[in-house]
Amino acid sequence: MLQSHQAILYDVHAGAIGIEVKQINDFAIETYSASLVQFQISSLFLTILNVQPPGKFPWDSTQIQEIIDREDPLLILGDFSNLTNDLNDSMHKIKHLEAILPFKANTTYSNLKLKYSDNIFVNTSARTFLTGLWGVVRQGLTHLAIPNGWNWGGPVSPHCPLWTELYIGRIKQYGSL
Repeated sequence: MLQSHQAILYDVHAGAIGIEVKQINDFAIETYSASLVQFQISSLFLTILNVQPPGKFPWDSTQIQEIIDREDPLLILGDFSNLTNDLNDSMHKIKHLEAILPFKANTTYSNLKLKYSDNIFVNTSARTFLTGLWGVVRQGLTHLAIPNGWNWGGPVSPHCPLWTELYIGRIKQYGSL
């Protein structure tokens, strides 16, 4: 099995950003690679849950439901390829989340061989900060020292990075913040 890692990239030039990484300790999700990060940008708290579900993800887990039910802005990032058949059922359970990319979008480096369904889900609070700009980075992901079949110049990962833009300028008093 391939070992993979998660990452979150952010721009610190916009001002002071505080970051807190939390462990998710829940027996139901121990087998899944998940990380929870909370960013504080000015007076806004933004929670990001990065998941890599290898199969049926326990959306009904108590701790996951607590994270999803928060009123603070929430983004859920991950590879949902194994959940595409299950995704409509899952979305009914978490109906206040919205996918940024279309469900049929292929987020792999090569559209010819593989199909991945990486996506970003946002809750209602986070939706108010979206600018509508998002994308899949497909260029600059190869290196000459990585094999690509019988050739060189293969991709670092078959998954392409996703991005979305949030407008956080001039935050007014938000909810309980």
